[in-house]
Formats: sequence, C-alpha cells, structure tokens
Amino acid sequence: MWEALQYSDDADQVEFDALKWGASAVVRGVHDEQVSGVLDDLGDDLEIAQQLEPWQRVDLIRDDSVGGVHGELLRRGSLLKNSYPFELCDSTLTHRPSSSRIYEFLLSVSTSPDLTTGPYVELPRMFERLSAALIASYFGPNAKSLHVGFPRDNGVSFVDVWGYLSEFTKEWRWDPEDDLDSAKVRDEGCDFVVWLEPSDGRRIGHFFLLGQCACGNNWYDKYDDLRIETLRRWFHPMSLINPMKTFTTPRHVPDKMLREGSRKAGLFFDRARLCSIADSAPEAILGTSTKERLNALIGIVCDSEA
Repeated sequence: MWEALQYSDDADQVEFDALKWGASAVVRGVHDEQVSGVLDDLGDDLEIAQQLEPWQRVDLIRDDSVGGVHGELLRRGSLLKNSYPFELCDSTLTHRPSSSRIYEFLLSVSTSPDLTTGPYVELPRMFERLSAALIASYFGPNAKSLHVGFPRDNGVSFVDVWGYLSEFTKEWRWDPEDDLDSAKVRDEGCDFVVWLEPSDGRRIGHFFLLGQCACGNNWYDKYDDLRIETLRRWFHPMSLINPMKTFTTPRHVPDKMLREGSRKAGLFFDRARLCSIADSAPEAILGTSTKERLNALIGIVCDSEA
C-alpha cells in the first residue's frame, strides 16, 4: 500500500514538472534520496549485495522505481481518459491544458510547498468550497451545498452558519448541550454540507452529507476528524435522517487506500473522481471567475518552485 502511495506522490512530481515546463521525463519523479533509502534496505540482504556491484544495484532500483511511476501515470490516464490533461509517450509526459483547470488546481494543492502560510492558505480554502460545489453537482439539480468550515466567508460564526442550514432545510435545530461554548469551537471537523431537497418541495426528511477535506501529506490520518456524534451535541434534533460522511482529498488515491478510506471516512472523492464530476458540472460552478481564481492559485505554486 505504501509503495503505491510513493509511486503516486512521485507521479505528482512528474505531472507538476510537466505543468510548469510543458513536458517532463518520467525519471524526474524518482529522487536520489528515495533510491538511497532503498539501497540501505537492500544492504541488509547479503546475498543480493554480494551478487551486484553498487552501480548495478542503483540502476536496478532506479529502473524499478521509474517503472512504478510510469505505471501510475498510465493508470491515471486510463481512469480519466480525455479528462486527463497529460499525454504519456514513451518516457515523457506532456501537459495538455484542461478546459476546467480542476486537475491542474488539485495537482497544485497536492504539490504545494506549504498550505498554512502566506498566499498558500488560499489553496485548501478554495479546495473546501470547490469540493462542496462539485459534490452537490454530482447529486443533481436537487442538491445544495454550504461551506461551514473554519475560516468561513465574512467571518460568519459557527452558530450562524448552522443557523443558515436550519433556515434552508427546517432541520438541524440549534440546541447545544449545557457544557458547550460555541465561541470556542471552529467547525467540529466538518468543512461543508451537501443536502438533497425532497422532490415534492416539502422540507421534511432531507438527505445530508457532512464533508471533511484533507490536503496535506498526512491526509490519510484525517479520516476520524469528523465525528457525527460530536457534531450531534449541538442540535436537538439534528436531522430526521441520519447524515452520511464524505471525504475529499486533492490527491490521487491508490485503490487499496481508497477501500480503507471508504470504510473509515464514508463516501470518498479523490482527484480522479472530482475531475470526472467537473466534466459535467454546470457553468455556474466552473464559470469564468472560478477558472481565473484557479489559474491564479496554480500560478502561485508554480512560481514558488522557480
């Protein structure tokens, strides 16, 4: 599982180089320190160490790593087909700009040198809002979304943002337990809410998705950041139908990790799934202003690597 994750991270580096320069060699995804680490592990195997010269071992490991990255790039192209904004020919990856700029943005979030300071903080904030809109689009015209994660637009408080949801749906009645102080809570791990409006217009019995976003290198440690029972303490009643958790990450997630994440974190959307949704998203979500914002954020990351 971890080997597949390493190949995925290395493939991101190849894609990012191609995004920045127009094209990149697949071998660019294999770092010298990665090969060195594998060599250290291999050094414990005396039989192999005795049979190969040091330079032979380096070449063997590098070739194996390049093959793993190459295979991951092929997998991505197979998943996304015409939506994949790169073309792999032999050992070179060439960038073909997408019309939505969603893939390039998610790649930039995944490879950004920082997500917590300066202009980089806008990357995860944009990702949360984009995830909410795309997942609502995925569920069709009766689906709505609301960003509730901290920091919220215009400094809206925790109590007020859930008040908006209550007003929209006539569910989620605010009635916190006695020992809770809303001024001391950020978002209880919930970054956005998507809900389905009943088809007959009666605001009774909505289906709710509670969304958690994870952008950093430790995204797979965030599955339990959103706990429905913890959030439930603020509402009596909460909703007529028990809500479901959903998890989004800008990363390309290997299948084995996707299975684990789906079991632990709920309905799972990684880069491939979000980009597939974007293909059919309405213009209201991916209009000119959104694309301009995405391009600006992509540029911030590309410039940081100059």
